[in-house]
Amino acid sequence: MVRVTLTLTLAAYLETLNTASSLPLTAGFHEKLQYNNWNNALAALATQPLANLSPGEYLVRHFFEPLGMTRTSVIRGPGR
Repeated sequence: MVRVTLTLTLAAYLETLNTASSLPLTAGFHEKLQYNNWNNALAALATQPLANLSPGEYLVRHFFEPLGMTRTSVIRGPGR
């Protein structure tokens, strides 16, 4: 079973963009390998209006289901 409960509001979009744009650079391009989830958050901002799906629904329909990932879910609790 795949559960999708992630839905972003306009306020969440604006907050995410504001936060991402104000993050300091910690290294130059290709100088250091670093992992963070900001690209995922920004991708979610782009896919929802284009696909008319929540980011979680988009992932399920276009990635998880085609790959047969039936035990993978995208869940975001209330107030997050």
